[in-house]
Parts: sequence; structure tokens; C-alpha cells
Amino acid sequence: MIDPPRTPAVSPSRDSVRFPIFAKFMGALFIVLLIVGLLITGFARRAVETEFQRYIERNRRLQTDGLAQILARYYDRNGRWDGVNELLNRPDAPLSASAGQHGHDPNLPDKERRFWQVIGGRILIADVNGLIIVDSEGQMEGKTVDEHTLHLGSPIISRDGRQVGTTLVAVGNARSAAQTSFLRQMQQAVLLAVLAAGGVALLLGALLTWGMIRPLRHLTTAVHATAHGDFSQRVQTRTNDEISDLADAFNQMSFQLDRSETARRQMTADIAHELRTPLTVIQGNIEALQDGIFPLIPESLTPIADKAALLTRLVEDLRQLALVEAGQLHLNRQPIHILDLAKRLAQAFQPIAADKGVRIHVVESGSLPLVNVDSQRMEQVFNNLLSNGIRHTPAGGAVTIRCQPEGERVRVTVSDTGEGIPSDKLPHLFERFYRADAGRGREDGSGTGLGLAVAKSIVEAHDGTIGAENGVDGAVFWFTLK
Repeated sequence: MIDPPRTPAVSPSRDSVRFPIFAKFMGALFIVLLIVGLLITGFARRAVETEFQRYIERNRRLQTDGLAQILARYYDRNGRWDGVNELLNRPDAPLSASAGQHGHDPNLPDKERRFWQVIGGRILIADVNGLIIVDSEGQMEGKTVDEHTLHLGSPIISRDGRQVGTTLVAVGNARSAAQTSFLRQMQQAVLLAVLAAGGVALLLGALLTWGMIRPLRHLTTAVHATAHGDFSQRVQTRTNDEISDLADAFNQMSFQLDRSETARRQMTADIAHELRTPLTVIQGNIEALQDGIFPLIPESLTPIADKAALLTRLVEDLRQLALVEAGQLHLNRQPIHILDLAKRLAQAFQPIAADKGVRIHVVESGSLPLVNVDSQRMEQVFNNLLSNGIRHTPAGGAVTIRCQPEGERVRVTVSDTGEGIPSDKLPHLFERFYRADAGRGREDGSGTGLGLAVAKSIVEAHDGTIGAENGVDGAVFWFTLK
């Protein structure tokens, strides 16, 4: 059954109104600051008014206590409350025959008279039972107040320690002009402080936001360029935060893409180059046979068959590399003795080595544990390493396979007594189509240039490691398995 074509996901329309992150963040910050400013202003105004009212009440209480002391001395001097009502309305009025001609009570010192004039408000004097004796406004005289109201006043204590009354000061709700002006100035100061703090917060928020948005804009530009195939883009940041981590991740991704693209182009060129030689040979021989230059005999078909086999090996090697990279290389793992596999393959290569006058030795060092590997895949690794060793070892030389324990792993080395590997070539040996002697394999058709790359991919698929180095007598290839 053929699946119906999938409808591509529809991305959001780009034609709608676009709000940059900077505008969103600054708008959100402004709204938050506005709400916080209103709350602070409201709470500060309420707190100032409450504390100011408490201050007035405390001050009034102190004045009431002072008034109670003045009235106590008045009672001590006169022995009664007669005439105190006139004193409350006119503290400078004469209260006895001994008063001076200028209307001052000689019994009332100037200090107390000034205090009396400052206190203001409606003054009540009640006896110990709550009966209003004196009212500065004359409206409540003869009436009785409850016990709670008496507790709000200040007791008037005579010289002999008796309470001769209670003084009450009734203050209206209306504030004086000075009090209203003071509260207004305090509220204005709070509002100015909130506005100044909000302005500084907006400025700092704008600077911080721009510092975050600027690298993001550079990153966006670099991403767009990368999406269009420019993998050379890099983003530089001066911060050490999540944005710099994002920029580093992008730089690493861009570097990997650039390297992969370069490798892809190089691989395409290498494959074309590797295919060109055998195809040219095949095409030339076929044309020679068609033109009658070569007789149509089995010997004339041998070069064509050799190059066709080379193409087959090349395609198979590329297929294996593709499977490894895609994670689809199937491994049939079984516990085996790696030394037995090495001996068997060394025996299989003896005829080839004998034709070149090369000896093959297998050496065991220590007790070897079993390794869990795919034996057929490991044969490919041995085949590649042994072929390279025999090919680069002159007549009379030797290729040695050594197996030795290395912790929980087994280390296998294949060394030869050849010319060794130039130091500048060592890092590239396991790259695709790389040959230390670039012309040698291509001229004689002895390899595809993928053998070591395939060996590396197989070993790493077994969670092993592989490498190469120069020994005392020649090249040394090694790999570890577990």
C-alpha cells in the first residue's frame, strides 16, 4: 500500500504584526513598574497619613497631660473650678481682684499661658464621676460621659494626690493648612522617588535587554546565512551566560557542518577520482576489443575483470561505511578467542606473503580473555591490516601479529619491518581515500583507499579503539577490543 503524501505543516503567518523581543520585554517591564509604583505610592501615602495622625495624637496627648498639670495648679491655687471657663476661653483674662490693670492673671505664668494658647481645640473638664463641669464652648456642661471616654482624657491630680477631675481635648477632623501642606509635600516626595526609581529601572532594563538582544540578532543573522549554505558563520559574545552557551553551540554546529560539507565535497571528488581509473581501463579495453586491436580471448578480458572487481570492492567498502555512519551495521557478536582468529588469518595469508618473501609471525603475551565480537567483521580488519603490512614490507622482512591483555580488554598489534609512515601522514591514515603513498595504490590497483577507514569503523562499532604509530623497525597498527 502506498501511503498518501503528507501535508507539510503550516507555519504561522509572517504577515501579522511583529513584536520584537525588546519591545515585549520593555512593555512588560513598564507594566510591572507601573503596577509596583502605584502599589508603593498607595501604601506609602497610607502609611504617611497613618503615622502623621499618630504623631498628632501623641502630640495632643502630651499637650493634654501638660494641660492637666496646669489645671491642677489652678485648682491648687483657687481650691475650686469657678472662673475656669472664662480662663479656657481667654487664658489672659483676670480671674481675681488681684489681677493687673493689663488683663493678665498674675497667678498664670507666661510660659503656661503660651502653652495654653497653642493647644487649641475644645477643652472639657469632668469630675471623677464623668459629669462635665466645664466646657470651653458651653454646650456639654452638666452632661455625663462614659467611663471609656474618661480613660481617653488626662487625670487632674491635686497637690495632695487626689484626682479632682479629668481634662479632655476634642480635636476636629479637619487638618490645619500646615498639616495639609506637609502631607502634600510628603506624597509628592514619594511620587517623585517612585518615578525616579522607575526611570532608572527602565533605563537599566533597556541596557540589559539590549545586551541580550544584540547577540541574539547576530545569531539570527548567522543562522539565516547558514540556512543558505554559508557554513563559515561564527558568533562572538562577550558574556558568560546561557546566550554565550547558545552561541558556542551554534559555532560548534557551524564548524561541524562546514567540516562535513568539506568532507562531502572531498569524498565526492575522491569517489569520482577512484572510479575514473578503473572505468577508463574498462572502457579502453572494451573499445580496443571492439576495434579489433585486442583479440577476443580470455587474456584480453583479464584487465576488465580486475577493474570490475576493484569497483565491486570500492562499492562494498562505501556501503559498509554508510551503514556504520547510519548506525545500521549489523553485528553478530559471539565470544571468541582473538588469538585463534589471528592464527587462522595468518595461515590464510601465508601464500601471499611467501610470494613477496615476507614472513608472518603470531605472538601471544599473557592469558587473553574472550572478546565479544562479530568474527566476520573482525576478519575484514585483520585482512586490511595484514594486506597493508605485507604490501609495505620488503623481501626478507616480517609481519608480526601480537595479542596481549590490557586490563579488561585485548590489545592486538600488527607491525611490519617496512619503511614506516611519515609523521605528517599518521593523523590522516584512517581518512577515506587517503594513502600515505598516494600514487602507489592507484597505479597498481592494489586497493580502494578505504581499507583503513572501514577497519576503523568496524572497530569503533565494537566499542573499541584503533590507531597507528611508527615502531623500531617499521609501522605499527593496533586496536583494542572488549
